[in-house]
Amino acid sequence: MAGIASSSAPSVIGLSTIAFTLDPLGLPTSVAIILLIAIDPIVDPILTALNVHPNCAMTVLFWPTITTR
Repeated sequence: MAGIASSSAPSVIGLSTIAFTLDPLGLPTSVAIILLIAIDPIVDPILTALNVHPNCAMTVLFWPTITTR
């Protein structure tokens, strides 16, 4: 549940979201934060590519309509 809540959030916001989600459940927040810090450098470039790719694709698709006006 904490992973879904912070899946698209940047690191710092994701850490606070995980803390807010795990604390009421009585689960150890420190372990989740350590795992997030260890995995974030691997996942962050993939998320960046997934965010940039659609933007580039839409620019290419709409460029002919923008330049003909």
